[in-house]
Amino acid sequence: MGGRGGRSMSSRGGGGLASATTFDQMRQHMQSAYSIRLDSSIDKLEFETAKQGLLGVEDVLRELPQLAGSIKYIDADMGTSAYAYAQARYSAGELEFHLSMSGWAYGSGETIKKQIERDGTFHPPKTTARSMMAHEVGHIAEYTLADRESASVGAAIGVMKKRRVSTNIVGAACKQVKKTPYGKGKKNNELIESVSGYASKNRSEALAECVGDYFSNGKSSNPLSQAVWGILKEKLG
Repeated sequence: MGGRGGRSMSSRGGGGLASATTFDQMRQHMQSAYSIRLDSSIDKLEFETAKQGLLGVEDVLRELPQLAGSIKYIDADMGTSAYAYAQARYSAGELEFHLSMSGWAYGSGETIKKQIERDGTFHPPKTTARSMMAHEVGHIAEYTLADRESASVGAAIGVMKKRRVSTNIVGAACKQVKKTPYGKGKKNNELIESVSGYASKNRSEALAECVGDYFSNGKSSNPLSQAVWGILKEKLG
């Protein structure tokens, strides 16, 4: 499950992670707070960019802590394309995901920032390393819901491949927004494209982009993003 990912606010992710000054301190925090292991490969990344990415994970987990159980570890998988800022992938044989921040190992935080700027409207406004990882946890939220309605691992993966959960959630959010002055008369695809260019790839990426946008921009995020987040909170709360 590829993706980019929300609300990059200084007040979010407080405590141990926000004040961490070493990879070991971040490793200890993620393990003690969420039972998420940080692989040693993370140490190859530019520290501040990696820290911002982890804060993005924590942003979402602070509101939906039950998702932490679906994240096994976070690493910097150097085998992933340099063009992928981050990925969420199913770990074969386990009901868990592995988040990869591999793209960040190919340059400094400033390099990534410039690349995001070049991408323009391909991402939601104010996209950062922090919001990219919030996006990835959006994929994990989708998987968690798919797992709840499935009798086996294989069935859950099948639901994900068909994008059944994301299609239903994004569709329901579009219906909500169409009842507002902002969405009146607009088609679903128009609403989705207004979030970002990447959101138009498929419904799974639309859902994750909405999560990223919500955590990037809060109350100023796209109305569809706010509606998607509201539905996720209701279903997972």
